[in-house]
Amino acid sequence: ILQKDYIGIDLNSELVEWHKECGRNIKLADARTFKYDGICSVFICPPYYDTRNNRCVEDYAFSNFDDQCKELTECQWLSIVMANVPNAVEYVMVCKSVTDEFKPYIVESKINHSHFGNNKEYVVVVSNI
Repeated sequence: ILQKDYIGIDLNSELVEWHKECGRNIKLADARTFKYDGICSVFICPPYYDTRNNRCVEDYAFSNFDDQCKELTECQWLSIVMANVPNAVEYVMVCKSVTDEFKPYIVESKINHSHFGNNKEYVVVVSNI
């Protein structure tokens, strides 16, 4: 649809199979350890940790997911992916919090009205073009 070469990863095996059936380039993997040296675009929407209920906001339901999620901020996820996929043309992240390091790369923000209440959502784009 976007006419871009990309690689996707997810920890949910059912979603990975569905994406593969749709012809998408996606792997079952963990972003913290996944390595890819091809030229591509990267889009990530990392787990969001909600301090109000001490839970991770994602559709995963496996042992210790919340504890693993608390270990990293959303921007740390982006830094890991940038290191693990060094030849990307661009890195696009949708997230709820942005560290000072990545604030210059915010291209859009909006108030999101979800079941978590009103919260701000950001689009961060780091380009290597």
